[in-house]
Amino acid sequence: MNGPTEFFTLHCNGIKLAKKDGLFGKSDPFVVIKRQDNVPFAYSEVVDNNLNPYWKPIVLDVAAAGGMQARITVTVTDFDDDGKHDLIGKFSCSVQELVSQTGKQHQLLDSRNKKAGQFVVSKADREVKPRPMAYDVTFTAKKLPRMDGIMGKADPFLKVFAKNPSGGHRFVAKTKYVNDVTNCTWESIQLTDRLCGGHEAPLTLRVYDYDADGTHDFIGECNTTLREIVSADPTFLLINKKLQQQGGYKNSGVVGVVRQCTTQPTNDEVPASITLSLKGHKLSKKDFMGKSDPFLSIKLGSQEIHKTEVKKQDLEPVWKDFTLDVARCGGLDSELTWEVYDWDKNTSNDLIGKISLTLREVTYYNKNPVFGLVNPSSKDKLGYKNSGFLVFNGVIQNKGPQGGFPPGGAPQQGGFPPQQGYGA
Repeated sequence: MNGPTEFFTLHCNGIKLAKKDGLFGKSDPFVVIKRQDNVPFAYSEVVDNNLNPYWKPIVLDVAAAGGMQARITVTVTDFDDDGKHDLIGKFSCSVQELVSQTGKQHQLLDSRNKKAGQFVVSKADREVKPRPMAYDVTFTAKKLPRMDGIMGKADPFLKVFAKNPSGGHRFVAKTKYVNDVTNCTWESIQLTDRLCGGHEAPLTLRVYDYDADGTHDFIGECNTTLREIVSADPTFLLINKKLQQQGGYKNSGVVGVVRQCTTQPTNDEVPASITLSLKGHKLSKKDFMGKSDPFLSIKLGSQEIHKTEVKKQDLEPVWKDFTLDVARCGGLDSELTWEVYDWDKNTSNDLIGKISLTLREVTYYNKNPVFGLVNPSSKDKLGYKNSGFLVFNGVIQNKGPQGGFPPGGAPQQGGFPPQQGYGA
């Protein structure tokens, strides 16, 4: 159970900060407080064009810092819209010194050890409370690039990934897409301490432009933490590394948080099984002079977890509902391969297309129930986009060993393309 934790709400300001934005500019300062191991654990918002800023209250988690006697470093940095932020100055002290010496002007020193202004904590309010374990977060985006041609805009959606200890990234959550915008506010999504790996664990936010053929275009990404996301008015620059080499490129838009509130961590619950209602759509023809005889195979590594029945001569197959045991699938976060084959009586079955999805991603099917199937042997062919689609008509998470849809089957999602507002 999450026990009480000591927090301090710091009221801070800067005095006569160094200029970083040229002869006629000032600075756009923000605060990051780091532990002794250089891991950030407290943040302010960016204050535009101000050498004497007053920041919104900064929340300091004493346990995250390492205790009252732990050494910490307070950094004040100038925000730049290319992501190459410039250090204004920093100083080190203990948590005890920072919260008890209110009104003291801490000297900021730059990278050359020169004076760069002062930092003041005018007030430190102490509170003991349980650390929140989950948040409902509403993200916003501004100044996204036009991905759909000169006359179009973009259909953006956001995905959150956590870093796996063994390497790679693990899907955490995603939004629906918003149609034809360059500025948008997405629906709220739940982020939990457990799924994110802790408040200070690295997260990646990625924004894509939705395309109905499943070839969603990457817009940009940023690295952050759950702690930063739920801090005061964070600003995240979306960067597309492939475009950074182009002259004049700065970023691919800005992501912020317009609302966050604590909630119960319902996304941490792991069902015993998941019942699925699936169909294929616009599957490729594999039988000469015919259609295809498709079936779906779901695999964890090389182990087949489930295989559906074969649907003869059908490019729009609707398979019978089935239930997957979550433990047998390696949990909600193990990558499964969903392969659609054309059954052949006398020869080996032909792969139509496949996609990799975790069960956690499947539980977000209502954001967009349609996933493109790709055949690796065809993906490099000119003009190739996909070999059809896998469509989730219904997903039920079962707490017990038994489960399924009510009589009459799963509620239908409707035809393709998906309804406006779905993401991928």
